[in-house]
Amino acid sequence: MTENNDKIFRLIIKCLKNEGKPDLHSFTIKTKKGVAFVDCRCGEVFIEIHSCDGKQQFCGTAVAATNRLINFGADFESVEI
Repeated sequence: MTENNDKIFRLIIKCLKNEGKPDLHSFTIKTKKGVAFVDCRCGEVFIEIHSCDGKQQFCGTAVAATNRLINFGADFESVEI
């Protein structure tokens, strides 16, 4: 796992731990073709990706969400909390 991927995974885990705290359970991150909104609640990770290809939604575990973001070319340096 690259450093970028590891940082994304750790951020998702941190958000899951803070799911009951306002503004600490979600973030946006840039992808190769757009932007993704990530929201952690009820022990799951919800992702909505907006790109030139349209809108896609996803819900799953921290590992699956990390993989989904990596597949879309998410860049940890672009995270906005």
